[in-house]
Amino acid sequence: MRFYSKLLTLVVFTTLGTLLSSCNNDEGSAPNTLTCNLASATIVDSEGFYSAAFNYNNQRQITGFNDSEGNVVLNYQPDKVFANIDSGAFIDTMFLQNGQWSKSVSRYPFESSNRPGTLYNRIITTPVIADGLITQLNVLTIEETEENGQIATRDSSLATYNLTYNAFGNVTSIRNAANQEGGNIDFVYADSTKNIKSNSYFNFIFLAEYFLEDNLVAVLTGKINLFRNPPSRITNADFPSDRITFIGIKADVNNNLKEINGTRAENPGPPSERFSFTYDCK
Repeated sequence: MRFYSKLLTLVVFTTLGTLLSSCNNDEGSAPNTLTCNLASATIVDSEGFYSAAFNYNNQRQITGFNDSEGNVVLNYQPDKVFANIDSGAFIDTMFLQNGQWSKSVSRYPFESSNRPGTLYNRIITTPVIADGLITQLNVLTIEETEENGQIATRDSSLATYNLTYNAFGNVTSIRNAANQEGGNIDFVYADSTKNIKSNSYFNFIFLAEYFLEDNLVAVLTGKINLFRNPPSRITNADFPSDRITFIGIKADVNNNLKEINGTRAENPGPPSERFSFTYDCK
């Protein structure tokens, strides 16, 4: 396994290592509430072993990660958070209004053998938020070209996605509003794991594979937190044979996701993907 997204094609597996999690994403937490930040993540799959460690500032905000591939740094400003990946080749900026996510803008180069100039994709993601849940995402994709220092738009397209949730605030379905293929996903959760808290890194791995590959900072900082508890199954609704089932889900003493194993439908049998996490709780 690795993750099939144009973002990950650009920055290879390094970018995936950036995803961290805050165990407690409630801004209104009581003063003495224990807050847990993801300290490390390890993955064992058919491609080998991968590990990452995550960094924080004095406000316990994620500031980046480091692993054998390198490091990524997040920069905080009053109204935005941004990250430059791969020496600035990929730039992702999350904009805030009163501390709430208002939109994200990602820009990265891509290759085309039959078009002149340097080509870029610019992705603008705008959420609709109700009662603390993202109920809709509007994703504008703009194809740009740069020649002689001038940037021009070649093409653009807008996709809208509607999201539904269960009583625990976990997303159960994502649907393309235009009834088109792409971004249609179903999530199933087990009652036995409803008290286990997921993390943003685990969220990103599978959201990037099926849906949200460009919103690195928003997921990293917990502004996109679609499944608060680990799902027992994720299915691509357009291709139902494309699904993964999770078992062996374990929590630490603070009910944070500690271990989880995944088996893909095309490779039935023992789990082929094993995830382990540690946390720093204060």
